[in-house]
Amino acid sequence: MHAWKVFLPAAFLSITVVSAQRASLSAQDAGPQNAVPIERLVVIDAAHGGSETGAMLNPAVPEKDVNLVIARRLRQELTNHGVLAQLLREGDATLTDDQRAAMVNAQRPTLYLSIHSTSLGSGVTIITALLPGSASTRGFFLAWQNAQSSWLPQSRLVSTLLTPSVQRWGLPARALLAPLRPLNNITSPALGIEISPTNGNILQLASVEYQQRISTALSNALVSTLSLLPPRPGTSP
Repeated sequence: MHAWKVFLPAAFLSITVVSAQRASLSAQDAGPQNAVPIERLVVIDAAHGGSETGAMLNPAVPEKDVNLVIARRLRQELTNHGVLAQLLREGDATLTDDQRAAMVNAQRPTLYLSIHSTSLGSGVTIITALLPGSASTRGFFLAWQNAQSSWLPQSRLVSTLLTPSVQRWGLPARALLAPLRPLNNITSPALGIEISPTNGNILQLASVEYQQRISTALSNALVSTLSLLPPRPGTSP
């Protein structure tokens, strides 16, 4: 699957990185005869799922379940802020990394977030892709494993801004480069978010209070950052 190529004309790349196209796209609105332009979309991907459990955080709590709960809470928090947010998987589905990337790229989101949880570290780790050394944006084609290369500067900008913003909510946070798939296959700004307990107790990840604290901190940090990213192609600014 890594041999796939992503067709990305140079002109399109330039338009996406510098300023998105300004056509209008409206969503249904409950108000009378008014349409609200869909400007920005956050796709939240709860990592693992189905037969892929991820880490067993304790004998009764697989990572895939914690990831999904946090993803749902984050979606709700972003929605409360008026941000359009969608989950890549709503239930316990098995998806390969290539399937995840293809689904995300078809939606052309403003930002992609891959949610993970772990017993290692403390607080929130914000991950941007570490691409192979051969990554290049030259030419008409990008190798599948380097598809993120044209959006990597935006991804790193968001990571740089999110880290201190999350810290202001009293949570340990750090930025990290890592070869975390499917980040390198995503053709939009993309981050991995890895959640760890702050007290060394793995059971904290299953705590409703801690999950909500994480979701609130992330959503507030994201809301103040999303405006710096261009709208999705085909939507109003």
